[in-house]
Amino acid sequence: MAETDEPIYEVEKANGVLVVFTSEEQIQDARQTVRDMEDRFNRGRNYPWVILSVLPLTERSRILTAQLTKGTMTFGTVPKAHYRLPRGIDVGKSMAKDRDLIFAGVNTKKTEISVRRRWRYLSGFLAQHELLDGYEFFWRVDPALEIFCDIEDDPMLEMKKNGQKFAWSMSTTENEDGIPSAWTFVDTFKKTHFDILPQQNSDFFLTRETGEEATTCTFGVQNSIGRVDFFRSREYLAFFDAIEHEGLIYYENFTDAIVTTLGVSLLLPKPQILHLGGMGWATVSKEWSYCPHAPELNARCHCNPNPPIKPAHLSCNNFWLGKNKSPRKNERLECNKGKCVLYIDVTDEPVEQEGRGAEKPS
Repeated sequence: MAETDEPIYEVEKANGVLVVFTSEEQIQDARQTVRDMEDRFNRGRNYPWVILSVLPLTERSRILTAQLTKGTMTFGTVPKAHYRLPRGIDVGKSMAKDRDLIFAGVNTKKTEISVRRRWRYLSGFLAQHELLDGYEFFWRVDPALEIFCDIEDDPMLEMKKNGQKFAWSMSTTENEDGIPSAWTFVDTFKKTHFDILPQQNSDFFLTRETGEEATTCTFGVQNSIGRVDFFRSREYLAFFDAIEHEGLIYYENFTDAIVTTLGVSLLLPKPQILHLGGMGWATVSKEWSYCPHAPELNARCHCNPNPPIKPAHLSCNNFWLGKNKSPRKNERLECNKGKCVLYIDVTDEPVEQEGRGAEKPS
Protein backbone atom coordinates (compact mmCIF):
# COMPACT_ATOMS: atom_id res chain seq x y z
CA MET A 1 0.00 0.00 0.00
CA ALA A 2 1.37 3.40 -0.95
CA GLU A 3 2.26 5.73 1.92
CA THR A 4 -0.05 8.68 2.35
CA ASP A 5 -0.59 11.51 4.77
CA GLU A 6 -4.35 11.11 4.52
CA PRO A 7 -6.11 9.18 7.31
CA ILE A 8 -7.33 5.74 6.20
CA TYR A 9 -10.16 5.85 8.74
CA GLU A 10 -12.31 8.45 10.42
CA VAL A 11 -10.36 10.01 13.29
CA GLU A 12 -12.31 11.15 16.33
CA LYS A 13 -11.47 14.76 17.12
CA ALA A 14 -12.43 17.48 19.53
CA ASN A 15 -13.72 20.86 18.40
CA GLY A 16 -10.27 22.41 18.59
CA VAL A 17 -7.85 24.68 16.76
CA LEU A 18 -4.06 25.14 16.78
CA VAL A 19 -2.98 28.75 17.33
CA VAL A 20 0.32 30.56 16.68
CA PHE A 21 0.96 34.20 17.54
CA THR A 22 3.85 35.41 15.40
CA SER A 23 5.26 38.20 13.24
CA GLU A 24 6.91 38.60 9.86
CA GLU A 25 10.31 38.54 11.57
CA GLN A 26 9.45 35.24 13.29
CA ILE A 27 7.83 33.52 10.36
CA GLN A 28 10.54 30.89 9.90
CA ASP A 29 10.34 30.06 13.60
CA ALA A 30 6.55 29.82 13.28
CA ARG A 31 6.93 27.50 10.28
CA GLN A 32 9.21 25.24 12.30
CA THR A 33 6.56 24.96 15.00
CA VAL A 34 3.85 24.17 12.44
CA ARG A 35 6.06 21.55 10.79
CA ASP A 36 6.87 19.87 14.11
CA MET A 37 3.22 19.83 15.21
CA GLU A 38 2.14 18.42 11.87
CA ASP A 39 4.76 15.66 12.03
CA ARG A 40 4.26 14.80 15.69
CA PHE A 41 0.49 15.26 16.12
CA ASN A 42 -1.65 16.73 13.38
CA ARG A 43 -0.80 14.59 10.35
CA GLY A 44 -3.91 12.51 9.71
CA ARG A 45 -5.97 14.53 12.20
CA ASN A 46 -5.92 17.78 10.22
CA TYR A 47 -6.97 20.14 12.97
CA PRO A 48 -7.34 23.69 11.60
CA TRP A 49 -4.74 26.39 12.26
CA VAL A 50 -5.14 30.06 13.17
CA ILE A 51 -2.05 32.24 12.69
CA LEU A 52 -2.25 35.63 14.38
CA SER A 53 0.03 38.66 14.13
CA VAL A 54 -0.03 42.34 15.06
CA LEU A 55 0.62 43.41 11.46
CA PRO A 56 -0.53 41.42 8.41
CA LEU A 57 1.94 38.81 7.19
CA THR A 58 3.15 39.04 3.61
CA GLU A 59 1.48 36.92 0.96
CA ARG A 60 4.69 34.91 0.56
CA SER A 61 4.82 34.11 4.29
CA ARG A 62 1.18 33.06 4.31
CA ILE A 63 1.67 30.75 1.33
CA LEU A 64 4.84 29.17 2.71
CA THR A 65 3.23 28.52 6.08
CA ALA A 66 -0.08 27.20 4.72
CA GLN A 67 1.78 24.68 2.56
CA LEU A 68 2.91 22.85 5.70
CA THR A 69 -0.54 21.46 6.55
CA LYS A 70 -3.31 19.60 4.77
CA GLY A 71 -5.82 21.19 7.11
CA THR A 72 -7.19 24.69 6.83
CA MET A 73 -5.08 27.66 7.92
CA THR A 74 -6.60 31.07 8.62
CA PHE A 75 -4.57 34.25 9.10
CA GLY A 76 -5.70 37.17 11.21
CA THR A 77 -4.45 40.29 12.93
CA VAL A 78 -4.81 41.40 16.53
CA PRO A 79 -7.52 44.01 17.21
CA LYS A 80 -5.90 47.33 18.07
CA ALA A 81 -8.01 47.61 21.22
CA HIS A 82 -6.41 44.38 22.49
CA TYR A 83 -2.82 45.51 21.91
CA ARG A 84 -2.89 49.09 23.10
CA LEU A 85 -1.18 50.44 26.18
CA PRO A 86 -3.72 50.22 29.01
CA ARG A 87 -5.07 53.43 30.45
CA GLY A 88 -3.26 54.61 33.52
CA ILE A 89 0.05 52.91 32.72
CA ASP A 90 3.00 55.25 33.24
CA VAL A 91 5.61 54.33 30.62
CA GLY A 92 8.30 56.26 32.48
CA LYS A 93 7.53 54.33 35.66
CA SER A 94 7.61 51.05 33.75
CA MET A 95 11.03 51.85 32.30
CA ALA A 96 12.34 52.93 35.71
CA LYS A 97 11.10 49.71 37.31
CA ASP A 98 12.79 47.76 34.53
CA ARG A 99 16.09 49.55 35.19
CA ASP A 100 15.77 48.66 38.88
CA LEU A 101 15.35 44.98 37.99
CA ILE A 102 18.44 45.08 35.78
CA PHE A 103 20.47 46.83 38.48
CA ALA A 104 19.37 44.22 41.02
CA GLY A 105 20.46 41.41 38.71
CA VAL A 106 16.91 40.09 38.19
CA ASN A 107 16.83 40.96 34.48
CA THR A 108 19.94 40.63 32.34
CA LYS A 109 18.65 43.02 29.67
CA LYS A 110 16.02 45.65 29.04
CA THR A 111 12.42 44.44 28.72
CA GLU A 112 10.82 46.52 25.97
CA ILE A 113 7.28 47.83 26.32
CA SER A 114 6.46 45.78 23.20
CA VAL A 115 7.38 42.60 25.10
CA ARG A 116 5.04 43.54 27.94
CA ARG A 117 2.29 44.22 25.43
CA ARG A 118 2.80 40.69 24.13
CA TRP A 119 2.59 39.25 27.66
CA ARG A 120 -0.65 41.16 28.21
CA TYR A 121 -2.20 40.06 24.93
CA LEU A 122 -1.36 36.38 25.28
CA SER A 123 -2.62 36.11 28.87
CA GLY A 124 -5.71 38.28 28.57
CA PHE A 125 -6.91 38.54 24.99
CA LEU A 126 -5.70 35.66 22.82
CA ALA A 127 -8.76 33.52 23.54
CA GLN A 128 -11.05 36.45 22.75
CA HIS A 129 -10.03 36.68 19.10
CA GLU A 130 -12.99 36.29 16.77
CA LEU A 131 -11.22 33.57 14.77
CA LEU A 132 -11.58 31.33 17.82
CA ASP A 133 -15.36 31.77 17.86
CA GLY A 134 -17.09 28.41 17.52
CA TYR A 135 -14.17 26.38 18.86
CA GLU A 136 -14.18 24.64 22.22
CA PHE A 137 -10.40 24.30 22.65
CA PHE A 138 -7.36 26.22 21.45
CA TRP A 139 -3.87 24.74 21.49
CA ARG A 140 -1.31 27.52 21.75
CA VAL A 141 2.09 26.71 20.24
CA ASP A 142 4.66 29.50 20.06
CA PRO A 143 7.20 30.06 17.28
CA ALA A 144 10.51 28.15 17.55
CA LEU A 145 9.25 25.10 19.43
CA GLU A 146 10.76 21.66 18.97
CA ILE A 147 8.37 18.79 19.72
CA PHE A 148 10.33 15.76 20.97
CA CYS A 149 7.61 13.10 21.10
CA ASP A 150 4.94 11.60 18.87
CA ILE A 151 1.60 12.60 20.40
CA GLU A 152 -0.49 9.49 19.90
CA ASP A 153 -3.41 10.32 22.20
CA ASP A 154 -5.31 13.51 21.43
CA PRO A 155 -5.11 15.73 24.55
CA MET A 156 -8.00 17.93 23.41
CA LEU A 157 -10.19 14.85 23.09
CA GLU A 158 -9.11 13.74 26.58
CA MET A 159 -9.97 17.18 27.95
CA LYS A 160 -13.37 17.02 26.28
CA LYS A 161 -14.16 13.63 27.77
CA ASN A 162 -12.97 14.59 31.27
CA GLY A 163 -14.39 18.11 31.47
CA GLN A 164 -10.94 19.71 31.74
CA LYS A 165 -10.20 23.33 30.90
CA PHE A 166 -6.41 23.68 30.81
CA ALA A 167 -3.52 21.38 29.88
CA TRP A 168 0.24 21.76 30.30
CA SER A 169 3.38 19.60 30.33
CA MET A 170 6.33 21.74 31.48
CA SER A 171 6.67 24.10 34.41
CA THR A 172 9.33 26.33 35.91
CA THR A 173 9.90 28.88 38.65
CA GLU A 174 10.39 32.60 38.24
CA ASN A 175 12.85 34.79 40.09
CA GLU A 176 10.99 35.85 43.20
CA ASP A 177 12.59 39.30 43.20
CA GLY A 178 11.02 40.03 39.81
CA ILE A 179 7.45 39.54 41.05
CA PRO A 180 7.47 40.85 44.64
CA SER A 181 3.71 41.51 44.61
CA ALA A 182 2.75 37.92 43.69
CA TRP A 183 1.74 36.78 47.17
CA THR A 184 -0.02 40.04 48.05
CA PHE A 185 -2.01 39.81 44.83
CA VAL A 186 -3.02 36.18 45.39
CA ASP A 187 -3.99 36.79 49.01
CA THR A 188 -5.97 39.94 48.21
CA PHE A 189 -7.74 38.39 45.23
CA LYS A 190 -8.93 35.43 47.30
CA LYS A 191 -10.36 37.81 49.92
CA THR A 192 -12.02 40.24 47.49
CA HIS A 193 -13.26 37.73 44.90
CA PHE A 194 -14.20 34.78 47.11
CA ASP A 195 -17.60 34.66 45.43
CA ILE A 196 -16.15 33.55 42.06
CA LEU A 197 -13.63 31.03 43.38
CA PRO A 198 -14.48 27.31 43.27
CA GLN A 199 -14.92 25.54 46.60
CA GLN A 200 -11.58 23.79 46.07
CA ASN A 201 -9.21 25.42 43.60
CA SER A 202 -5.55 24.69 42.74
CA ASP A 203 -3.96 27.49 44.72
CA PHE A 204 -1.67 24.95 46.45
CA PHE A 205 0.49 25.37 43.33
CA LEU A 206 0.90 29.06 44.18
CA THR A 207 1.52 28.69 47.91
CA ARG A 208 4.62 27.68 49.84
CA GLU A 209 4.41 25.34 52.81
CA THR A 210 4.34 28.28 55.24
CA GLY A 211 1.04 29.40 53.73
CA GLU A 212 2.34 32.96 53.60
CA GLU A 213 4.56 33.03 50.50
CA ALA A 214 4.11 32.52 46.77
CA THR A 215 5.90 29.65 45.04
CA THR A 216 6.37 31.55 41.73
CA CYS A 217 5.71 28.27 39.90
CA THR A 218 4.48 28.80 36.35
CA PHE A 219 3.04 26.57 33.65
CA GLY A 220 4.85 26.43 30.30
CA VAL A 221 2.16 28.25 28.36
CA GLN A 222 4.22 28.33 25.14
CA ASN A 223 2.79 24.86 24.49
CA SER A 224 -0.53 24.61 26.31
CA ILE A 225 -4.22 24.00 25.70
CA GLY A 226 -7.16 25.98 27.01
CA ARG A 227 -10.92 25.91 26.80
CA VAL A 228 -12.04 29.00 24.98
CA ASP A 229 -15.06 29.57 27.20
CA PHE A 230 -12.94 29.45 30.38
CA PHE A 231 -10.62 32.21 29.18
CA ARG A 232 -13.68 34.22 28.11
CA SER A 233 -15.56 33.56 31.34
CA ARG A 234 -16.74 36.21 33.79
CA GLU A 235 -14.41 34.74 36.40
CA TYR A 236 -11.25 34.86 34.30
CA LEU A 237 -12.01 38.34 33.01
CA ALA A 238 -12.52 39.55 36.59
CA PHE A 239 -9.16 38.03 37.49
CA PHE A 240 -7.44 39.71 34.54
CA ASP A 241 -9.06 43.03 35.38
CA ALA A 242 -7.49 42.76 38.85
CA ILE A 243 -4.06 42.17 37.25
CA GLU A 244 -4.64 45.21 35.01
CA HIS A 245 -5.75 47.40 37.91
CA GLU A 246 -2.42 46.82 39.68
CA GLY A 247 -0.34 47.33 36.53
CA LEU A 248 1.63 44.18 37.34
CA ILE A 249 2.50 43.30 33.74
CA TYR A 250 4.13 46.70 33.19
CA TYR A 251 5.66 47.38 36.60
CA GLU A 252 6.92 43.89 37.49
CA ASN A 253 7.89 40.75 35.59
CA PHE A 254 4.36 39.35 35.37
CA THR A 255 4.80 37.43 32.12
CA ASP A 256 1.99 35.73 30.22
CA ALA A 257 3.09 32.46 31.90
CA ILE A 258 2.77 33.94 35.40
CA VAL A 259 -0.58 35.62 34.73
CA THR A 260 -2.07 32.51 33.13
CA THR A 261 -0.78 30.29 35.94
CA LEU A 262 -2.30 32.55 38.60
CA GLY A 263 -5.66 32.64 36.84
CA VAL A 264 -5.83 28.91 36.18
CA SER A 265 -4.71 27.95 39.70
CA LEU A 266 -7.11 30.34 41.43
CA LEU A 267 -10.15 29.56 39.31
CA LEU A 268 -9.95 25.84 38.51
CA PRO A 269 -10.00 22.70 40.68
CA LYS A 270 -7.07 20.37 40.09
CA PRO A 271 -9.17 17.70 38.29
CA GLN A 272 -9.98 20.29 35.62
CA ILE A 273 -6.26 20.81 34.85
CA LEU A 274 -4.55 18.15 32.74
CA HIS A 275 -0.84 17.44 33.18
CA LEU A 276 0.58 16.04 29.93
CA GLY A 277 3.49 14.11 31.37
CA GLY A 278 4.30 12.35 28.10
CA MET A 279 4.68 15.46 25.94
CA GLY A 280 8.32 16.44 25.54
CA TRP A 281 9.28 19.72 23.94
CA ALA A 282 11.70 22.62 24.10
CA THR A 283 12.21 26.11 22.85
CA VAL A 284 14.93 26.23 20.22
CA SER A 285 17.10 28.26 22.60
CA LYS A 286 16.69 25.39 25.13
CA GLU A 287 15.77 27.99 27.77
CA TRP A 288 12.74 25.77 28.33
CA SER A 289 13.21 22.02 27.85
CA TYR A 290 11.31 18.96 29.05
CA CYS A 291 11.87 15.31 28.23
CA PRO A 292 9.65 12.57 29.73
CA HIS A 293 11.48 10.02 31.89
CA ALA A 294 9.11 7.08 31.38
CA PRO A 295 11.05 4.26 29.64
CA GLU A 296 8.00 3.28 27.58
CA LEU A 297 8.16 6.67 25.84
CA ASN A 298 11.71 6.19 24.52
CA ALA A 299 10.37 4.70 21.29
CA ARG A 300 8.46 7.86 20.42
CA CYS A 301 10.64 10.59 21.96
CA HIS A 302 14.03 11.52 20.52
CA CYS A 303 15.19 13.61 23.50
CA ASN A 304 17.57 12.58 26.27
CA PRO A 305 15.66 12.20 29.57
CA ASN A 306 18.95 12.51 31.48
CA PRO A 307 20.94 15.17 29.64
CA PRO A 308 24.51 15.91 30.79
CA ILE A 309 23.65 19.61 30.95
CA LYS A 310 20.60 20.35 33.05
CA PRO A 311 18.06 22.96 31.87
CA ALA A 312 18.49 26.47 33.25
CA HIS A 313 14.98 26.40 34.71
CA LEU A 314 13.78 24.61 37.84
CA SER A 315 10.73 22.41 37.29
CA CYS A 316 7.61 22.51 39.48
CA ASN A 317 6.22 19.30 37.96
CA ASN A 318 7.04 17.15 41.01
CA PHE A 319 5.56 19.80 43.29
CA TRP A 320 2.32 19.65 41.30
CA LEU A 321 2.33 15.85 41.62
CA GLY A 322 2.96 16.05 45.38
CA LYS A 323 6.42 14.46 45.16
CA ASN A 324 8.55 17.48 46.11
CA LYS A 325 8.33 20.56 48.24
CA SER A 326 7.89 23.89 46.51
CA PRO A 327 11.15 24.72 44.71
CA ARG A 328 12.92 28.05 44.87
CA LYS A 329 14.91 29.87 42.24
CA ASN A 330 17.04 32.89 43.07
CA GLU A 331 19.31 34.61 40.59
CA ARG A 332 22.02 37.15 41.21
CA LEU A 333 24.14 39.09 38.76
CA GLU A 334 27.72 39.75 39.85
CA CYS A 335 29.77 42.23 37.82
CA ASN A 336 33.48 42.97 37.98
CA LYS A 337 35.07 45.53 35.66
CA GLY A 338 32.20 45.31 33.20
CA LYS A 339 32.15 41.49 33.06
CA CYS A 340 28.94 40.08 34.51
CA VAL A 341 28.09 36.51 35.49
CA LEU A 342 24.57 35.28 36.27
CA TYR A 343 24.46 32.82 39.16
CA ILE A 344 21.39 30.65 39.73
CA ASP A 345 20.78 29.15 43.19
CA VAL A 346 18.03 26.54 43.43
CA THR A 347 16.55 24.25 46.06
CA ASP A 348 14.32 21.30 45.25
CA GLU A 349 13.62 19.03 48.22
CA PRO A 350 11.56 15.80 48.23
CA VAL A 351 8.67 15.55 50.64
CA GLU A 352 8.71 12.91 53.37
CA GLN A 353 4.99 12.23 53.14
CA GLU A 354 2.28 12.65 50.54
CA GLY A 355 2.27 16.35 49.58
CA ARG A 356 -0.54 18.76 49.04
CA GLY A 357 -2.12 18.31 45.66
CA ALA A 358 -0.73 14.80 45.21
CA GLU A 359 -2.57 12.44 42.93
CA LYS A 360 -4.79 10.05 44.90
CA PRO A 361 -4.51 6.35 43.98
CA SER A 362 -7.60 5.07 42.29
